[in-house]
Amino acid sequence: MAVYGQAIITNRGLTLYAKAQTGVTLQFTRMQIGSGQLAVGQDPKNFSALLNPISYFSINSNTRSGTTSQIRGVFENTGLSASTYTCEIGLFAQDPQDGEILYAYANAGAQGDTFPAISAGPFSRVFEINTTVGNAANVTVVVPSSVYIPTTEKGAASGVAPLDNSAKVPLANLPAASAATANTLALRDPNGRIKAAAPFANDDVARKAETDALSNAVAAAQGAANNASAAAAGVQSNLNNHAGVVASTVQYGHTILSTSTSSTAADRASTPSAVKAAYDLAAAALPAAYYTAADVLAKVKTVDGTGSGLDADVVRGRDLSGEVGTLSSLITSNKSNIVSAINELFTSASNGKSAIAAAITGKGVPASGSDTFTQLADKISTIVVGRPYASGSVNTTSAIFYYTNGMNTVSIYKATVGGLNFPAGIDLILIQNINSYTIWFDNRTFAFTQNPQPDCAIFGVTAVGAGYRLGHGGGEGYVNNNGFQLPVNAGIQVGWYVWGK
Repeated sequence: MAVYGQAIITNRGLTLYAKAQTGVTLQFTRMQIGSGQLAVGQDPKNFSALLNPISYFSINSNTRSGTTSQIRGVFENTGLSASTYTCEIGLFAQDPQDGEILYAYANAGAQGDTFPAISAGPFSRVFEINTTVGNAANVTVVVPSSVYIPTTEKGAASGVAPLDNSAKVPLANLPAASAATANTLALRDPNGRIKAAAPFANDDVARKAETDALSNAVAAAQGAANNASAAAAGVQSNLNNHAGVVASTVQYGHTILSTSTSSTAADRASTPSAVKAAYDLAAAALPAAYYTAADVLAKVKTVDGTGSGLDADVVRGRDLSGEVGTLSSLITSNKSNIVSAINELFTSASNGKSAIAAAITGKGVPASGSDTFTQLADKISTIVVGRPYASGSVNTTSAIFYYTNGMNTVSIYKATVGGLNFPAGIDLILIQNINSYTIWFDNRTFAFTQNPQPDCAIFGVTAVGAGYRLGHGGGEGYVNNNGFQLPVNAGIQVGWYVWGK
């Protein structure tokens, strides 16, 4: 909230104040806010208007206490189209000779208020100005009819509701609706019915829709219960009918338990005691003590042999003795059994793959003993036979290189190429651009221009062009097995050619 200093009566206000002491009516008319700030040396006594006025607003009360009147007004933002800063306020009065004048003035400087635009919503602020009126006999204020309520509007349409003797609004003046309208009294319609919203809390009024829904749910539940009862009756009927069905080998039904171990009946079920009795009879007929596993094996061996059907050389009726062969005929060093011989073959094949992979890697193509034979064959086909060669084009970028003296630098361009994979290294590089060539060999770089400069010596070799030194100080050049970065004279796309060792 703004912090205003003491209200100062202007010179014209002092003139009216003096007139009021002689019986002239002192009538305050309205207030005004503004956004002007006092400059150094400005005296509000000399003001006849606000520095930067914004809006007038009405006075709605005057409370006098001795020689002081408290003038109150309410400012509303209905006329503000944008957020507005205010820091000055003025109180106006009616002079019988000079008309309406600025009577008193106050300024809050940088401690003012910012009022929102009406688009942000209604906003109001009450202003009170305490000003001296001395011994003026008649002090009045102009209060527009819009800020008070005439008694004729009490109880009238579009007016205000009166209060009864108990200080309450009579029922006839309370808002009511026959529809389900929030925050209104319930009013019965011409048929005597009351409208209500859908119930939510436990103590809300239930509507016909909800009671009908409950009644329908109860009816549905009763119907479901009746259906379940009928279904149960059907099940019971099926059980009753099934009780008379005798089980057999061709249909389900009831059966009788039997303890007999000699019966041939097909409509009886054996009890555990009958099963135990049959087991005991079988054990007595063929004692296990006389027929151990060794006894069974000995008896099987007596019939083993060709044509017996039990010969170990026969698999699914085929004699494999001639198909498997003799172990001593294996060419492996291990001839004890087939599994050991096969393992030896796999080990030998794995070692052979590792040796082949090592040889392929030695030719500059990475390979592994875990590769399949197909993969190894594909990698062998990629081995470069003879002197490796590659070419292409690349866009250059700016760079700084040292001259061969290792001290002076030059800002030119660089060509960068990677992914060459020359296992034995690079032997010669040629880079071609519009007006020059860059040649690298024997760890040296030469730039050849179309206009020879015979006095330029590079590493003791008289050549054309300027020489640059790689890998020295701030030099950006390099050459390795995978690519290179060398100086060129122009920032364009250049062609390059590389020969390997």
